[in-house]
Amino acid sequence: MAGAVTDPRLLWWVDRSAGLVALVLLTVVLALGVLATARTRLLTWRVLAQGVHRELPLVAAVLLAVHIGTAVVDSFVPLSPLDVVVPFAAGYRPVWIGLGTLALDLLLVVVLTSLLRARLGHRGWRAAHWSAYALWPLALVHALGSGSDMHAATVHRTGLACLVVVVAAAGWRLVAGSAPVVARLAGVVLLLLLLVAGARWAAHGPLAPGWAKRAAAPVGTADTGPT
Repeated sequence: MAGAVTDPRLLWWVDRSAGLVALVLLTVVLALGVLATARTRLLTWRVLAQGVHRELPLVAAVLLAVHIGTAVVDSFVPLSPLDVVVPFAAGYRPVWIGLGTLALDLLLVVVLTSLLRARLGHRGWRAAHWSAYALWPLALVHALGSGSDMHAATVHRTGLACLVVVVAAAGWRLVAGSAPVVARLAGVVLLLLLLVAGARWAAHGPLAPGWAKRAAAPVGTADTGPT
């Protein structure tokens, strides 16, 4: 037991695991948010989806606190408390960590405005809530770009599954929506183009050999984490 506590890889695994589970929860939140706005006669489904959509961000925020806290404490990643709240200030992979910082800031905006919804009013809350749609892609790109374990099969498949869920939800919402046919078709085409562009970037970037070095990882950093 004592050996596990002093194992230098423990914080690294907790950091990565908490971040990955948080990404999954944010994916569920976004997908349910998209689907819950669709017009349907299944009132029970809408109420359930909206309820889960409101509560999961709080759980994701707790996991992100664990993810960030362990990253700051772990000496493997040279991050300061300021680096996790100020975008692109980190010396370690500043672009990819900065995207994660932006995602965190947006999540805090969503959570705080949801807690203060009664005071803000529906219009003010809704305006702030729209930022959630930028939160998820920032979190996904952050996970792909800054993670040093993206070649692990579990992480690989989880990221792909998150992408498929969001694309499927957005695609269904576009097809089943009440907007004009031309607008819906344009939305589907744009969604497919973004999917192809994202897949091409991932294949030639984070999922390609040598990404850790190209992402400006510290000298000696391995793709499988600390040893």
